[in-house]
Amino acid sequence: RVGMATHAAKRAKLAFPADEPFVQAPARYAHANECIRLRFVGRDGQVSHGVAPDFTHQIFENESLELPPEQRPLTIEVFYSAITLEVFVQCDREMEGAVEDAMFQLAGALPGMRASMEELTRCAAQPMSAESAAELFGGAVEEFGEATGGATRSVCTPAAPTEAPLIDEPLSSAAAGSGSSTVCAGASRDASSTFTLHCGTLHDSPGRAELCTRLQSLFRWYIEGRSPIDESDSRWRLFSLLERRAGAGTPAYALAGACTCFVFTR
Repeated sequence: RVGMATHAAKRAKLAFPADEPFVQAPARYAHANECIRLRFVGRDGQVSHGVAPDFTHQIFENESLELPPEQRPLTIEVFYSAITLEVFVQCDREMEGAVEDAMFQLAGALPGMRASMEELTRCAAQPMSAESAAELFGGAVEEFGEATGGATRSVCTPAAPTEAPLIDEPLSSAAAGSGSSTVCAGASRDASSTFTLHCGTLHDSPGRAELCTRLQSLFRWYIEGRSPIDESDSRWRLFSLLERRAGAGTPAYALAGACTCFVFTR
Protein backbone atom coordinates (compact mmCIF):
# COMPACT_ATOMS: atom_id res chain seq x y z
CA ARG A 1 0.00 0.00 0.00
CA VAL A 2 2.84 2.39 0.84
CA GLY A 3 4.56 1.70 -2.48
CA MET A 4 1.37 2.26 -4.45
CA ALA A 5 0.58 5.51 -2.64
CA THR A 6 4.07 6.80 -3.50
CA HIS A 7 3.54 5.95 -7.17
CA ALA A 8 0.17 7.72 -7.16
CA ALA A 9 1.67 10.85 -5.58
CA LYS A 10 4.33 11.01 -8.28
CA ARG A 11 1.76 10.46 -11.02
CA ALA A 12 -0.42 13.29 -9.66
CA LYS A 13 2.40 15.75 -10.25
CA LEU A 14 2.58 15.00 -13.98
CA ALA A 15 0.83 17.28 -16.46
CA PHE A 16 -1.53 15.43 -18.79
CA PRO A 17 -1.10 15.94 -22.56
CA ALA A 18 -3.53 18.48 -23.96
CA ASP A 19 -4.73 16.04 -26.64
CA GLU A 20 -6.05 13.48 -24.16
CA PRO A 21 -9.82 13.10 -24.68
CA PHE A 22 -10.61 13.71 -21.01
CA VAL A 23 -8.68 17.00 -21.28
CA GLN A 24 -10.10 18.11 -24.63
CA ALA A 25 -13.70 17.08 -24.00
CA PRO A 26 -14.28 16.69 -20.25
CA ALA A 27 -18.05 16.76 -20.67
CA ARG A 28 -17.84 13.62 -22.81
CA TYR A 29 -14.87 11.77 -21.34
CA ALA A 30 -13.81 11.04 -17.76
CA HIS A 31 -10.27 10.28 -16.66
CA ALA A 32 -10.18 6.52 -16.05
CA ASN A 33 -7.46 6.87 -13.40
CA GLU A 34 -9.83 8.90 -11.26
CA CYS A 35 -12.61 6.32 -11.57
CA ILE A 36 -10.67 3.20 -10.59
CA ARG A 37 -9.53 2.16 -7.13
CA LEU A 38 -7.44 -0.91 -6.33
CA ARG A 39 -8.08 -2.75 -3.06
CA PHE A 40 -6.71 -5.92 -1.45
CA VAL A 41 -8.64 -8.51 0.56
CA GLY A 42 -6.75 -10.29 3.34
CA ARG A 43 -7.28 -13.73 4.79
CA ASP A 44 -9.16 -12.21 7.73
CA GLY A 45 -11.58 -10.51 5.35
CA GLN A 46 -10.17 -7.04 5.93
CA VAL A 47 -10.07 -4.82 2.85
CA SER A 48 -7.39 -2.21 2.24
CA HIS A 49 -8.10 1.41 1.41
CA GLY A 50 -8.62 2.16 -2.27
CA VAL A 51 -5.57 3.33 -4.23
CA ALA A 52 -5.70 4.99 -7.65
CA PRO A 53 -3.61 3.44 -10.45
CA ASP A 54 -0.86 5.40 -12.18
CA PHE A 55 -1.77 4.11 -15.65
CA THR A 56 -4.93 2.78 -17.28
CA HIS A 57 -4.07 3.24 -20.97
CA GLN A 58 -3.40 -0.46 -21.49
CA ILE A 59 -7.09 -1.11 -20.82
CA PHE A 60 -8.81 2.18 -21.64
CA GLU A 61 -7.43 4.03 -24.68
CA ASN A 62 -5.82 7.34 -23.74
CA GLU A 63 -6.88 6.70 -20.13
CA SER A 64 -10.32 7.98 -21.09
CA LEU A 65 -13.83 6.70 -20.38
CA GLU A 66 -16.69 7.96 -22.51
CA LEU A 67 -19.05 8.71 -19.66
CA PRO A 68 -22.07 11.04 -19.71
CA PRO A 69 -22.38 13.54 -16.83
CA GLU A 70 -25.47 11.81 -15.44
CA GLN A 71 -23.36 8.67 -14.76
CA ARG A 72 -20.75 10.58 -12.75
CA PRO A 73 -19.05 10.43 -10.39
CA LEU A 74 -18.14 6.80 -11.03
CA THR A 75 -16.04 4.60 -8.79
CA ILE A 76 -14.96 1.17 -10.04
CA GLU A 77 -13.31 -0.97 -7.37
CA VAL A 78 -10.90 -3.71 -8.40
CA PHE A 79 -10.45 -6.13 -5.52
CA TYR A 80 -7.47 -8.51 -5.42
CA SER A 81 -6.99 -11.38 -2.97
CA ALA A 82 -3.87 -10.35 -1.07
CA ILE A 83 -1.88 -13.52 -1.65
CA THR A 84 -2.90 -15.18 -4.94
CA LEU A 85 -4.37 -12.14 -6.75
CA GLU A 86 -7.74 -13.48 -7.86
CA VAL A 87 -9.88 -10.49 -8.73
CA PHE A 88 -13.43 -9.13 -8.51
CA VAL A 89 -14.76 -5.85 -9.91
CA GLN A 90 -17.72 -3.78 -8.76
CA CYS A 91 -18.93 -0.21 -9.23
CA ASP A 92 -21.25 2.26 -7.52
CA ARG A 93 -23.54 2.83 -10.53
CA GLU A 94 -26.24 0.84 -12.30
CA MET A 95 -24.85 -1.54 -14.92
CA GLU A 96 -26.13 0.24 -18.01
CA GLY A 97 -24.80 2.17 -20.96
CA ALA A 98 -21.25 3.49 -20.69
CA VAL A 99 -20.82 2.07 -17.18
CA GLU A 100 -21.65 -1.44 -18.36
CA ASP A 101 -19.26 -1.08 -21.31
CA ALA A 102 -16.43 0.03 -19.01
CA MET A 103 -17.06 -2.82 -16.58
CA PHE A 104 -17.02 -5.50 -19.28
CA GLN A 105 -13.91 -3.99 -20.86
CA LEU A 106 -12.15 -4.05 -17.52
CA ALA A 107 -13.32 -7.54 -16.57
CA GLY A 108 -12.10 -8.91 -19.90
CA ALA A 109 -8.60 -7.59 -19.26
CA LEU A 110 -8.15 -9.06 -15.78
CA PRO A 111 -7.37 -12.80 -15.40
CA GLY A 112 -8.56 -14.71 -12.36
CA MET A 113 -11.98 -13.02 -12.29
CA ARG A 114 -14.38 -14.25 -9.61
CA ALA A 115 -18.17 -14.12 -9.84
CA SER A 116 -18.82 -12.36 -6.53
CA MET A 117 -17.17 -10.64 -3.61
CA GLU A 118 -18.10 -13.62 -1.47
CA GLU A 119 -16.19 -15.96 -3.77
CA LEU A 120 -13.17 -13.68 -3.75
CA THR A 121 -13.26 -13.50 0.04
CA ARG A 122 -13.28 -17.30 0.20
CA CYS A 123 -10.22 -17.38 -2.07
CA ALA A 124 -8.44 -14.89 0.16
CA ALA A 125 -9.35 -16.88 3.29
CA GLN A 126 -7.71 -20.11 2.10
CA PRO A 127 -4.93 -21.07 4.56
CA MET A 128 -1.38 -21.31 3.27
CA SER A 129 1.47 -23.21 4.87
CA ALA A 130 5.19 -22.72 4.24
CA GLU A 131 5.08 -25.85 2.06
CA SER A 132 2.19 -24.65 -0.09
CA ALA A 133 3.80 -21.20 -0.38
CA ALA A 134 6.99 -22.84 -1.71
CA GLU A 135 4.95 -24.95 -4.13
CA LEU A 136 3.14 -21.91 -5.53
CA PHE A 137 5.82 -19.20 -5.37
CA GLY A 138 8.97 -21.32 -5.60
CA GLY A 139 11.63 -22.16 -3.06
CA ALA A 140 12.47 -19.76 -0.24
CA VAL A 141 15.74 -17.88 -0.77
CA GLU A 142 16.05 -15.37 2.10
CA GLU A 143 14.00 -14.14 5.02
CA PHE A 144 14.12 -11.30 7.52
CA GLY A 145 11.97 -9.89 10.29
CA GLU A 146 11.14 -10.77 13.87
CA ALA A 147 12.18 -14.41 13.48
CA THR A 148 15.67 -13.39 12.39
CA GLY A 149 16.10 -10.49 14.81
CA GLY A 150 15.82 -8.07 11.91
CA ALA A 151 18.78 -9.63 10.11
CA THR A 152 18.63 -11.16 6.62
CA ARG A 153 19.48 -14.82 6.43
CA SER A 154 19.73 -17.29 3.59
CA VAL A 155 17.16 -20.07 3.53
CA CYS A 156 17.69 -21.78 0.17
CA THR A 157 14.96 -24.41 0.28
CA PRO A 158 14.02 -25.26 -3.34
CA ALA A 159 10.43 -26.18 -4.03
CA ALA A 160 11.44 -29.49 -5.60
CA PRO A 161 14.76 -31.39 -5.79
CA THR A 162 14.49 -31.67 -9.58
CA GLU A 163 14.03 -27.93 -10.11
CA ALA A 164 16.91 -26.20 -11.92
CA PRO A 165 19.08 -23.88 -9.81
CA LEU A 166 17.54 -20.45 -9.57
CA ILE A 167 20.41 -18.39 -8.18
CA ASP A 168 23.84 -19.44 -6.94
CA GLU A 169 24.30 -17.03 -4.03
CA PRO A 170 22.20 -14.97 -1.60
CA LEU A 171 20.22 -12.31 -3.42
CA SER A 172 21.76 -9.55 -1.32
CA SER A 173 25.02 -10.07 -3.25
CA ALA A 174 23.77 -11.60 -6.50
CA ALA A 175 22.95 -9.92 -9.80
CA ALA A 176 20.79 -12.40 -11.68
CA GLY A 177 19.67 -11.54 -15.19
CA SER A 178 17.68 -8.47 -16.13
CA GLY A 179 14.81 -7.19 -14.02
CA SER A 180 11.41 -6.80 -15.62
CA SER A 181 8.69 -5.49 -13.33
CA THR A 182 8.21 -4.61 -9.68
CA VAL A 183 5.21 -3.64 -7.58
CA CYS A 184 4.27 -3.40 -3.94
CA ALA A 185 0.94 -5.01 -3.09
CA GLY A 186 0.71 -3.66 0.44
CA ALA A 187 2.78 -5.00 3.32
CA SER A 188 1.86 -3.95 6.84
CA ARG A 189 5.42 -3.95 8.21
CA ASP A 190 4.02 -5.14 11.51
CA ALA A 191 6.56 -5.94 14.23
CA SER A 192 5.35 -9.55 14.27
CA SER A 193 5.83 -10.01 10.54
CA THR A 194 8.50 -12.06 8.81
CA PHE A 195 9.29 -11.50 5.14
CA THR A 196 10.42 -14.38 2.94
CA LEU A 197 11.77 -14.07 -0.58
CA HIS A 198 10.75 -16.88 -2.92
CA CYS A 199 12.05 -17.65 -6.40
CA GLY A 200 10.64 -20.05 -8.96
CA THR A 201 10.64 -20.92 -12.65
CA LEU A 202 7.44 -20.61 -14.66
CA HIS A 203 7.69 -23.05 -17.57
CA ASP A 204 7.39 -26.16 -15.38
CA SER A 205 4.71 -24.96 -12.95
CA PRO A 206 1.24 -24.26 -14.41
CA GLY A 207 -0.01 -22.87 -11.11
CA ARG A 208 2.92 -20.46 -10.80
CA ALA A 209 2.55 -19.42 -14.44
CA GLU A 210 -1.13 -18.61 -13.86
CA LEU A 211 -0.19 -16.64 -10.75
CA CYS A 212 2.37 -14.69 -12.79
CA THR A 213 -0.29 -13.89 -15.40
CA ARG A 214 -2.50 -12.43 -12.67
CA LEU A 215 0.48 -10.57 -11.25
CA GLN A 216 1.20 -8.98 -14.63
CA SER A 217 -2.34 -7.60 -14.69
CA LEU A 218 -1.37 -5.77 -11.50
CA PHE A 219 1.90 -4.53 -13.04
CA ARG A 220 0.01 -2.76 -15.81
CA TRP A 221 -1.48 -0.28 -13.34
CA TYR A 222 1.98 1.06 -12.41
CA ILE A 223 4.36 0.28 -15.28
CA GLU A 224 3.74 2.51 -18.29
CA GLY A 225 5.45 0.30 -20.85
CA ARG A 226 4.53 -3.07 -19.40
CA SER A 227 4.50 -5.97 -21.84
CA PRO A 228 3.58 -9.61 -21.19
CA ILE A 229 6.26 -12.25 -20.75
CA ASP A 230 6.43 -15.79 -22.12
CA GLU A 231 5.81 -18.10 -19.17
CA SER A 232 6.83 -21.12 -21.28
CA ASP A 233 10.42 -19.82 -21.53
CA SER A 234 12.63 -21.59 -18.97
CA ARG A 235 14.79 -18.47 -18.51
CA TRP A 236 12.11 -16.48 -16.73
CA ARG A 237 12.02 -16.38 -12.91
CA LEU A 238 9.38 -15.07 -10.58
CA PHE A 239 10.65 -13.45 -7.37
CA SER A 240 7.98 -12.95 -4.70
CA LEU A 241 8.28 -11.31 -1.30
CA LEU A 242 5.75 -12.77 1.12
CA GLU A 243 4.80 -11.27 4.45
CA ARG A 244 3.98 -13.89 7.08
CA ARG A 245 2.10 -12.54 10.08
CA ALA A 246 2.35 -14.51 13.30
CA GLY A 247 -0.71 -15.29 15.36
CA ALA A 248 -2.94 -18.03 16.66
CA GLY A 249 -3.39 -20.94 14.30
CA THR A 250 -2.03 -20.93 10.75
CA PRO A 251 0.05 -17.80 9.95
CA ALA A 252 -1.51 -15.37 7.47
CA TYR A 253 0.41 -14.59 4.27
CA ALA A 254 0.24 -11.53 2.02
CA LEU A 255 2.11 -10.67 -1.15
CA ALA A 256 4.32 -7.69 -0.31
CA GLY A 257 6.14 -7.37 -3.65
CA ALA A 258 7.22 -9.23 -6.75
CA CYS A 259 9.24 -8.99 -9.94
CA THR A 260 9.93 -11.09 -12.99
CA CYS A 261 13.54 -11.66 -13.98
CA PHE A 262 15.02 -12.93 -17.25
CA VAL A 263 18.22 -14.90 -16.64
CA PHE A 264 20.78 -14.89 -19.43
CA THR A 265 24.53 -15.23 -19.97
CA ARG A 266 26.93 -13.71 -22.49
